[in-house]
Amino acid sequence: MKLRNALLPLLLLTALLVAGKDDNTLEQWTKSQQTPEYVDGVRMFRPVISNGKMSFGDFIVLDTHQSNDVAFVRALAYTINELDPETESIETIDYDLHRFVVNRAMSNDEGHLFEFAEAVEIDNGVMAFMIPEIVVRYKDKLIINKKVPFSKFNLDKKEQHRKFVEEFAILNSRYLQQMANATAYSTIENVSDWASVKKGKAAKGMNFTEVLLTEGKPDNITESDNNITKWMYGSTLIIIFNNGKVERIVNF
Repeated sequence: MKLRNALLPLLLLTALLVAGKDDNTLEQWTKSQQTPEYVDGVRMFRPVISNGKMSFGDFIVLDTHQSNDVAFVRALAYTINELDPETESIETIDYDLHRFVVNRAMSNDEGHLFEFAEAVEIDNGVMAFMIPEIVVRYKDKLIINKKVPFSKFNLDKKEQHRKFVEEFAILNSRYLQQMANATAYSTIENVSDWASVKKGKAAKGMNFTEVLLTEGKPDNITESDNNITKWMYGSTLIIIFNNGKVERIVNF
């Protein structure tokens, strides 16, 4: 997977520079909408308003003293494990710069579906994120599957639009907090075979984490009493581990 090198740094830099420098900061917007800073103990990340445009971007200080490599792998592994293979995917990964972009789709109890791409970067104990656009799908009086981008919202006049923003903020903030927690408390293995991981293809000798990063989450896992584990990907790929290391790769 190739990273859009020109786009991603710009998005992440914007996330850090816009928040707090514009007259309509995140804090001011939150106060004007009378929305809480925390919901169920989770810090809410709401949009930044800049030049009349709304964007989501901020950062979390991580509760970890792990290296950038370790924290990044844990965040990425958490993201891969949480993916819905039917609607979500990892778009790009840059292991050297500790960045990735994930295409996500989240829904709430009311059936509102939010679709977006989220860029994440980890550097020196900080996890920054940026979302350039969000689309909400919902049922209204006339259209069963109405589709509206957040960039078209009128927050001053439409209460429903403000409600969508808050619904999204709650869903995404919870997810980001869980990802941040994974950087500190995940028990996954560290990466040692960086050369193979960066190639994006499983190789003999890899551990479970390294295969997860290269091939994604398996469709099925079987284990035997003799320390043999099989990861199956559809009907085209089987990866066989012996004592936690790849012993054989079978392609059909």
